[in-house]
Amino acid sequence: MKHSRKILVAFGFILVLAFVAACGGGATTPAPVTPAPAGGGTAADTPAPPASTGDQVNIRFSWWGGDARHEDTINAVNAFMEIHPHIHVEVEPAGWDGQFDRITTALMGNVEPDLIQTNFDWLPSFSPNGDRFMDLRALDIDLSGYSPNFLLTGETAGVLQGIPHGANAYGLAINRTVWDRFGAWYPEYDGFWTWDDVKAAADLFPAGYYPFATDIPMYMIVPIIVQRTGVPMLNEQGQMNFTADDFLFGLEFYAELIARNVLPDRFSILEGGDHQFFTGQRAGETIWSGGVVSRATELYGADGQELIMVPFPRLDANTLTSGVMEKPTMLFSISRNTNHPVETAMLLDFLINDPVGVRNMGLTRGTPANAYAVTILEESGQLSGLALDAFNYTVIAGGINHGPIFEMFALRDVYENLYEEFALGMITAERAANEMVVQIQEAADRVMGR
Repeated sequence: MKHSRKILVAFGFILVLAFVAACGGGATTPAPVTPAPAGGGTAADTPAPPASTGDQVNIRFSWWGGDARHEDTINAVNAFMEIHPHIHVEVEPAGWDGQFDRITTALMGNVEPDLIQTNFDWLPSFSPNGDRFMDLRALDIDLSGYSPNFLLTGETAGVLQGIPHGANAYGLAINRTVWDRFGAWYPEYDGFWTWDDVKAAADLFPAGYYPFATDIPMYMIVPIIVQRTGVPMLNEQGQMNFTADDFLFGLEFYAELIARNVLPDRFSILEGGDHQFFTGQRAGETIWSGGVVSRATELYGADGQELIMVPFPRLDANTLTSGVMEKPTMLFSISRNTNHPVETAMLLDFLINDPVGVRNMGLTRGTPANAYAVTILEESGQLSGLALDAFNYTVIAGGINHGPIFEMFALRDVYENLYEEFALGMITAERAANEMVVQIQEAADRVMGR
C-alpha cells in the first residue's frame, strides 16, 4: 500500500494532543474501588516483584470481543502455556455488553482477574490515584517498542496502569459487495467525500436497504458538530465547548440523513438488530478502526461479503477537520491484588512482544502500537489488506481525542438517553439540544469532582 512504513513513524505520536492532562485529572465516576490491603501502598512504594519460582501457579485473564478475537487470544494463551507449563491461565472471554459491570463488581470485591483488558476511561474511573493496578514499568515487560508519548495514554497519576494495544479512529466501514451491486460510488480509505456524496449514493439503494447505520448515534452526531466547530465537546477541564445551537445543528443534520435514506431510523435499528448487517440491508456501519478486521471476518463468513474502510464524510469541500473521534484501543492492566505478578507480566510480555504470541494474537484488536509487533505481523504477511488500510486510516484520519471523560457512563447515559427521547419523538430537537448542554455539563462536573 502507498502509506505503510512512513506512516509508522507518526503512529506513536497519534492521540497525544488533547488528552494527556485528562488522563490524570480529577475524581471520576464510578467511585474508585478500594484495593485489598494485600495490594500495598502507592506505585512508588511497590518493591520489585520476586523472580518466578517455577512452581505451578494459576492466573486469570479477562477480555471482551467477538468470536474471532476470542479464538486468536485463546490460541495465544495456549501457546504461552506450552512454553511455560507451570503457569495455567484461566481465560475469561466475554462480549462488550455488561463487561464494565462485571469488572466493576469484581474490583469492588477484590476478586478481579490478574490480567485485564481495560477500556480508555476505566483507569481514571477505577484508579484515579494510580493505586488499583500495578505500575507496569516496575515489571519485567519490554516497552521499548512503544513511543513514550503514546504510553502516556495508559498513565494515571504518573503510574503506567495500562499498556495501550493500539490507536483507534472512529470511521465508516461499508459492505463493498452491496455498494457495488447498486452501483454506488465511494472513495478509498485515504480519499475524500462529502455528505452530499453519501446522499447521492443512498438514492441508488432500494427500499429496505441503507448505505450504513450506527448503534450509537451521538458517535456520529458529535463528529459532525466537530466538523463545524473544530473543537471537542468538552475541554480538558471538562467544560462544555458546544452550544445548544451546535447540538441542534447535529441533531437536525442526523435527522436529515435518516429522511434521505442514508440511515435507518431508530425504530428500525432497535427492531432489526445485527441481522440486517449480515443480510446487507445495513450496507455498512460506523466502527472503530481497531475492530474492523474482526467485523470483516464475521461478514465474510456470513456470505463472502467484503467490508472496507472509507473516510468519514465531511460537510463540504472546505471542511478542515474530519471530526472523527480518536483514542487508544483497549489496554492491558495487571491487578495490584495479583498473587503472581511475575507470571502475569510474563504472559503480558508474551502477548505483546514474543513473535509467537504476536502472530497468534493477530489483528482482531487492530494493529498494535508496538513497533516490534508491527514488524512481526508485516513479515508474517498478516498486516496487509484491510488490516493495513485500517492502520493507515487511523494515522491519517486527522480527528480529535475527546479524552476518557467522553466515554464515561455518567456522560454516555445523558447524551444517549436524550438522543433516544428525541429519536423516538418524545421531545423536540430544540429541547434535546438545550438539555444536552445543561445535563452533560452537570455530569461532567460530577465526574471532575466539582
